[in-house]
Amino acid sequence: MHDEHLRLTQALMHLFDRWEANHDIQVRLLGLDQVAPRMMRRHEMADLPYPAECMGRVQKLLRLGRTVETMLPHNPDVAQGWMLQPNRMFGGMAPLQLILKRGEAGIDALQNHLDGASAWN
Repeated sequence: MHDEHLRLTQALMHLFDRWEANHDIQVRLLGLDQVAPRMMRRHEMADLPYPAECMGRVQKLLRLGRTVETMLPHNPDVAQGWMLQPNRMFGGMAPLQLILKRGEAGIDALQNHLDGASAWN
């Protein structure tokens, strides 16, 4: 269990680095922005397991990251840029902004969009 947690954490941190997500954005992406800040600080240095309610988001975020990288395999910088650049398909918002605005529904919308786009490649 600990090895799996470590693997997920490393993959997630790599993804957050690629998306240039600071701590506040990371917390929002994981849906932990409703957790009391004092509680977060208390566990900041501990090996805190992912709360059950955010585990689904972790899996979805990692899948989304893999999908973007798979669609743009020859240039990781373009894959990174895709998440950060405004996109007319999302009302002029960057995909990362869409997730921050809509939460898990935004993750699902992006994944559905990419799944549809990959069917045409």
